[in-house]
Amino acid sequence: MHNNLIGVLKMNDEKLTYILLIIASLFLILNGVFAFEHNLVIILMSIFFILIGIILLIISIRLFLKRSSNN
Repeated sequence: MHNNLIGVLKMNDEKLTYILLIIASLFLILNGVFAFEHNLVIILMSIFFILIGIILLIISIRLFLKRSSNN
């Protein structure tokens, strides 16, 4: 019974990690979208944040779905 409890807690912990990654990627995307200054540096940083956010979102959703389908 103890091993089953540890397995369930570990599984929920991994799902929580993927959910937090999804939230972090959404914040990166929003940070890139809501950059209001129009300097070249700020525009490049906002594009960088949007790209990293999209990549992180895709990876975290794929890992979350892969973990959910294994259970």
